[in-house]
Amino acid sequence: MKKATRVLLLLLCAIVSNPLFAQDGANDPTFNPDDAGFANGVDVPVSAVAVQPDGKILLCGGFVRYKGYDRKYITRINPDESIDLSFNTANDITGNITSVAIQSDGKIIIAGYMNYINGTSVNRLVRLNTDGSLDTSFTAVGDLSNGITAMILQPDGKIVVGGYNFVKRFNSNGTQDMSFSAGAGPEGFVSSLGLQPDGKILAGGSFASFNGSPNKTLVRLETDGSIDSSFGVGEGASTTVSAIEVTSDNKIYVGGVFQTFNNQSLRGVLRLNQDGAIDNLFNIGNGVGINGYVSDITLQPDGKLIAAGRFKGFNGQSNVNDIVRINPDGSLDSGFISPTQTADDGISDIEILNNGNIVIAGVFSKYNDTSRNYTALLNNDGTLNENFTLGAGPGADNVIKVMLPLQEDEILIAGDFNYYNGIASKKVAVINGDDGSIVSSFNVTDGPNGIVNSAAIQQDGKIVIIGDFNYVGAIPRNGIARLNVDGSLDESYQPNLTFNKATIAIQSDGKVIVAGYNSGGNNMYRLNTDGTIDNTFTIPSFVYNLLIMKIIVQSDDRIIVANRNGSSNSLFRLNTNGGLDTTFAGVPENVASVWGMTTDNFGNIYICGFNNSDQSQIAKLDSNGVPDTDVVLDPTFNPFGSITNIKVQGDGKIIVFGSGNIGMAPDTLVRLNADGTLDDTFDTGEGVYGYKSGIYDVLLLEEDKILIAGGFIGYNNIGRNRIAKLNSTGALDVDVFSAVKDNDIVVYKDSQGINISSINELLSSVQVYDMAGRLLVKENNINKHEILVNCIGFKGNVLIVKTILKDGTVSVKKIF
Repeated sequence: MKKATRVLLLLLCAIVSNPLFAQDGANDPTFNPDDAGFANGVDVPVSAVAVQPDGKILLCGGFVRYKGYDRKYITRINPDESIDLSFNTANDITGNITSVAIQSDGKIIIAGYMNYINGTSVNRLVRLNTDGSLDTSFTAVGDLSNGITAMILQPDGKIVVGGYNFVKRFNSNGTQDMSFSAGAGPEGFVSSLGLQPDGKILAGGSFASFNGSPNKTLVRLETDGSIDSSFGVGEGASTTVSAIEVTSDNKIYVGGVFQTFNNQSLRGVLRLNQDGAIDNLFNIGNGVGINGYVSDITLQPDGKLIAAGRFKGFNGQSNVNDIVRINPDGSLDSGFISPTQTADDGISDIEILNNGNIVIAGVFSKYNDTSRNYTALLNNDGTLNENFTLGAGPGADNVIKVMLPLQEDEILIAGDFNYYNGIASKKVAVINGDDGSIVSSFNVTDGPNGIVNSAAIQQDGKIVIIGDFNYVGAIPRNGIARLNVDGSLDESYQPNLTFNKATIAIQSDGKVIVAGYNSGGNNMYRLNTDGTIDNTFTIPSFVYNLLIMKIIVQSDDRIIVANRNGSSNSLFRLNTNGGLDTTFAGVPENVASVWGMTTDNFGNIYICGFNNSDQSQIAKLDSNGVPDTDVVLDPTFNPFGSITNIKVQGDGKIIVFGSGNIGMAPDTLVRLNADGTLDDTFDTGEGVYGYKSGIYDVLLLEEDKILIAGGFIGYNNIGRNRIAKLNSTGALDVDVFSAVKDNDIVVYKDSQGINISSINELLSSVQVYDMAGRLLVKENNINKHEILVNCIGFKGNVLIVKTILKDGTVSVKKIF
């Protein structure tokens, strides 16, 4: 908002004696008003997929929306990913769906934990008509109270289901088939079922025995449910068998989490002969196999096997991630292009279409760094099918990790997104702080090829970014790069350092401090202005192995370091040359592990983390680390999740945020009073929503607003894709900026910069900060009554000017 508008608002507030303000914590609907939120497609991961003969696709999972439509746990989409409006279950299902299958007549069998559909009581196993309505002619009769975790249809229409401590078979009308009995069943979970051509049934999962026999993780049952003793797999898998596929000649493919099978080193996938013996003709690399786990496998008509899950590498080839196609001899099918980057949290289900294309579903929000929201369509060669997409949608199409204020009310955002409001801006964008629209003059259409985890802005407006990337456009950059003010790569900045999980801060001379966790070397470096390592910066040896979470450069360029190691070194200060500053008091007793840290406009330090009992804690310290004993987290405030970050409003109230339910409601954002007690005037309602609903950054704005950013797709039942603006009274409260002899000091902006003058005492030093507490300019050893500070590059910003007089008086003023 521009200065004239601010003046008008101040006048209006003076005229209206009892103004009505929006509830603190409420969403500001004027920010990015076209953002409908709730992602693009389903709003949480997909657990099961089935493909109809006409190419339409059924999706099942824990979601409640699809592209803005209410669709609870199941929806049907067209071959182009648009929603099929002819299919609707009326959106009143209680209990998640884990499995889905399509009968020959087109009716749909779903299984899981459902106990009501549209007010009708159901028993975990349900049949739907082709339009999604409940088929009342099918009623599952039998004890399925533990829920169903695996299901398979037999050619005769009978349904085999498995779960915790059971395997059962049901007739086509839902009655239990009493001719099938697995006795006591598995001692544990069944997570996969397979059907042989001869009608025998394979059950895999995580169980120590089956019906009293020492069959572990995999068993074959006769058609009546009894154990087939001719099938011997010895010790079975070391952990879970999660997928089974049977060939027409009774060869058995097995996928799972295991690293050994029958005491042989076989990871992720293997093939068994008909008798259960390992088929050594299927050789996936002398025990190397899949570096991770397999969630699902499926056979192509040509006999090749597709395996998918969460893995990085196949048979020593590291560029094969999460999905792979394997030849019948176990070798890698080089004609299938696996993603070079992992698909977030993995793929849970795969289905092959009649044309050979492959539907994948799971927990991922991107595929090979292209945003795809829990579902995607691959061509037969493994490349993405671009016709199967809903577009980028409004807001950010993936996680926002960082927000930084720029001049003229503009805000830098960075993270893992490729689009903002449908406009290509890879990993980094600039938006207007007022309305959330994108700033077109800043363009990063060909940016980093991986997530940006941290960023800092130099005094000249250039941006240093750090993250999990090794290219910016076509130019190699191993996790560190600098962007020009228009978003283009600054090719003159060539850091010779690989450091992708880090926090950064900039000293007054423009040198950059990089800290975090670097398995290949030190955990903290200082970079020169050209990006090269500054070898004059020498840190203590104990810093090398720390998990550094946050660094802050103080006004005198000393560096405060917070880390999560849980030791006496969880908070310390370094001198400007990197040496340990022994004058700093260190970590307070109640915070053993520090995760988040910030400062206020007076230099006080706020930290959050955990005590030795893994309970969340906060603390306020002065600039030298001495604790303020009046600020203590209310002992009745017992966060369920993790407080991992902290910000301080201008009125001294404390905002804590992170992951999980850290508040009294399902929320990841809480405001505390200045003494650490819970501020119940800040109401976030239902809080943030989404599978990746953590809040990663909070930015204090003018006019009592804050921005929140993260992985969420909704806030208090309002759709917001990864960024939202909230009301927050006192965020930048002018009344707190006062000091002794304040009237003796005059501070104002003009066309040349900032004028600071003192009527009586001489000026000693001046420091200018932005509203995020970032030091912009400092002047020391002034020794005169007036000074002009060059801060023209930030003339459109609200600034904090801290002045210290020769007699030690401190004045802090906020100027527009």
